[in-house]
Amino acid sequence: MGAPYFYAAVSGFLSGIFLESVHSIPTTVSIVFLLLGFFCGVQLFTFRKTLELKHQYLFVLCVALVAFGIGTIRTHYVPTRIPYPFASLLGTKSVVEGVIVVPPDTRESSNRLTVEIEQGGESTRIIASASLRDTYHVGDRVRVTGTIKSPEPFDGDGGRVFRYDQFLAKDGVFGLASPANVEIVGRDTRPWFVFLRSLEYVKDGFVRAIRQSIPEPESALAIGILAGGKQGLGAQLLDAFTITGMLQIVVLSGYNVMIVAEGVLVVLRKLPKKTALILAALVIALFVLAAGAGTAAVRAGIMALIALFARGAARTYDVLRSLFVALVLMLLVNPSLLVFDPGLQLSFMATLGLILGSTHIGNRLHWIHNPTLHEMVATTLAAQAAVLPVLLYQSGNLSFVAIPANLLAMPVLPAAMAASALSAVCAFLFSSYAPLIALIAGVPAYLLLTYVIHIAEIGASVPFANVIIPAFSAWLLIPTYGILGWWVWKQKEIAPHTESAGRFYGTAY
Repeated sequence: MGAPYFYAAVSGFLSGIFLESVHSIPTTVSIVFLLLGFFCGVQLFTFRKTLELKHQYLFVLCVALVAFGIGTIRTHYVPTRIPYPFASLLGTKSVVEGVIVVPPDTRESSNRLTVEIEQGGESTRIIASASLRDTYHVGDRVRVTGTIKSPEPFDGDGGRVFRYDQFLAKDGVFGLASPANVEIVGRDTRPWFVFLRSLEYVKDGFVRAIRQSIPEPESALAIGILAGGKQGLGAQLLDAFTITGMLQIVVLSGYNVMIVAEGVLVVLRKLPKKTALILAALVIALFVLAAGAGTAAVRAGIMALIALFARGAARTYDVLRSLFVALVLMLLVNPSLLVFDPGLQLSFMATLGLILGSTHIGNRLHWIHNPTLHEMVATTLAAQAAVLPVLLYQSGNLSFVAIPANLLAMPVLPAAMAASALSAVCAFLFSSYAPLIALIAGVPAYLLLTYVIHIAEIGASVPFANVIIPAFSAWLLIPTYGILGWWVWKQKEIAPHTESAGRFYGTAY
């Protein structure tokens, strides 16, 4: 597909999802747009040989109209409220049975369990806050006793209102039972749950091995960058990472997936090319699933798989198209992510900024002669500039130490990941009969992770390290990104958006 048609289709599809998400469009209107674009496009295609070149844009417009209709119709069928058979459960103490469909989220005081329940041919999800006394796994069939309430928005910093109800609704969650008594009554034996439970057991063993070889809070950071999850760091340390703009480091992000992808290719480089690519794709997919399949990780995983396919087919890897393909695939599965998933918004904008802006920013950093430092500064500035507007809209956190803190911390992250993984392997192999070996193996990881934590703590201790910007209208994002886009467009030399298929674009988000 030519570039104009590709980006017209993407723009139309995203516009349709966005408008349907914020303001419901009648289905008949969506169908009219779709059919109008389709039939006009067919007519234009029929007479394409006689169509003047200056009128070719009409066909591009038809493609956008069809994609717009598809986006609105797809979003229209996403549930936005609890299904009718479950409405009577809200506000009352109920007893329901269901299956845990997402790996448990263990917090300091409770286990948050996402339970899918069925009734009257319909299904929905609730989050039950269970005691830490029991251990739960994905695929467990449980009986939940408690008062189920609808999620409600709550006030955030700077006068913001976080639409917690919409945030959970994007994952099909329409009820909260907190606290709840959760009793395991069985186990779902369907293949998908057996597979997910096996991955969870592997992940749990890996997490235990990390904790055996690395003390807290460094082990909590290692778990975050390797397996996802930031709960073990504690509120004070999490605040430090937030103030310094480093919170993306402590969760599994696109950057982490990129490191894993490139590391796997290095390990498998001596195998036959086809075998290495297949194994690399399998490892990346399993890694993303085992880590919880967060949106940033899924986005990076899809881009990595596209890059592997391009390498195997000896094709040019267009990283910009790859980014939009990954986004469209994710939105086809769940359109609500576009508007109601802050993580996807940050991940997408950071990657887009890296692709479009790093070369132009790098051209103005000619005074940095070290190539590695030059690239690091350029990519960090590009990603931070692209993320800042949407980050300020979401949280209002304007960190004055984010750029130096990230420049100091990000270079050691690959080594910290590798050292943490090695310490976990050693703990798994030797902890039962040679625990000293496991502890010694954890020393390099401990030192690197301590360094990252100290960067966050020192940065957060700087006076006026951050300020909270008052809430502002989302419409201000349009001219802001318009100015950034104009700056990129005005550059005299527009860098091509192609990369060798061996390089995966990921960012700190």
